Amino acid sequence: MLLGFVVLLRASGCDKHPLTDYRPLDQAGMWSSNVEQLKALNTADVEVAQLVKLKQAGISDDACVTLISGAHQHQHQFASADSAINLSRAGYSEPVILEIAKTDQLDSISGDAVMLRLVGLSDSAVDLILHRRLRGQRTMGSAEIGRLKNTGLTEKQILERINQGMTDAQADKEAATRRPIRKRRFARPRAIILEPDSSEFMGGAGNATPPILNLPQFSETGEPRLIGICRAMRQPQTLTRCSGGPEKIVDRFCL
Repeated sequence: MLLGFVVLLRASGCDKHPLTDYRPLDQAGMWSSNVEQLKALNTADVEVAQLVKLKQAGISDDACVTLISGAHQHQHQFASADSAINLSRAGYSEPVILEIAKTDQLDSISGDAVMLRLVGLSDSAVDLILHRRLRGQRTMGSAEIGRLKNTGLTEKQILERINQGMTDAQADKEAATRRPIRKRRFARPRAIILEPDSSEFMGGAGNATPPILNLPQFSETGEPRLIGICRAMRQPQTLTRCSGGPEKIVDRFCL
């Protein structure tokens, strides 16, 4: 009898989750009216877990409901909480995050969109590049934009190349032929990005400077270039390292 009822539900296109536990959302501080909206959207337990992560990261109730609704309209459960949180921490507003989610591209765009913020472009430039990607227009990647910026190209010059349809390969070729910016003597050293390695970082053997923080060991990458945001995409910070020589600035290091 029960088996026949289940078959009937599936045959009619229903995929209900009557036993979903919504109590974690109440404990996370979501208003009961929004919880009722999620019940009407037939939210699954795995989606509730995603929503709890969003709430803990400060995403609004209304945005949570919209993200669930949008995912269901694309015929799948919502599983992009990490991507939405990364975008929020990088400074993207909820309307922008929801606009990306509406195109069902949260996971595919979020990493590069976060890196766009780290390149140091203006808000208007970031907005232009992001919307080109949402429309499916050819746009060079954030790493290539960062490399061109390191060679001394202005934001206007970079945007001109983007509007002309420059590819990543073309951008890499131009960056390789241009000389990186040279700082004047005694000027503050430019920012460097660190990658995991086995060398000492912020103190250790043979270094009189005590460790500032208990962090993993890192080393310089060689050329100043943007890399993945510590793989965990955490909040960018700024730290200072001293190693017995001139002070070096570690810009946008991720804790």
